[in-house]
Amino acid sequence: MVEAVRKGGRLGCLSGCSHHGLWTPSHPEPHIVVGKGATVGRTGRHRHSGPLPGQAVFPVLDCLAQVIRHHTPGEALMVLESAANKALITPGQARLLIADAPARKQRLLKFFNPLAESGSETRVRLWLQQQRIPVTA
Repeated sequence: MVEAVRKGGRLGCLSGCSHHGLWTPSHPEPHIVVGKGATVGRTGRHRHSGPLPGQAVFPVLDCLAQVIRHHTPGEALMVLESAANKALITPGQARLLIADAPARKQRLLKFFNPLAESGSETRVRLWLQQQRIPVTA
């Protein structure tokens, strides 16, 4: 992370979510967001580009928006529910992030449940819901 910041990048996306204490799917490479003119190399890094915050790690809401944008809806749902479970975001904030997602991703993100307690629970519940099997929290 120090090298990324020194060269113009910031920790974001899944790596930023992990830094904030959220459950995330496995991601072996750090997720670095780089600004215009950054010199962070491509090797060994998952890169995004965009405006950068002043601190080394993006705020949690920005990290979640990046996950929604760059990862599968199932992965995004697991991370969103982790953030709600840990009270790092409100259910209302999660719904706003979902509303900003592309329509194709909203089809799965609409199953957001702030009561979920684990990524595995979300994965199984989502599969059941996609099969139209009723699930209660």
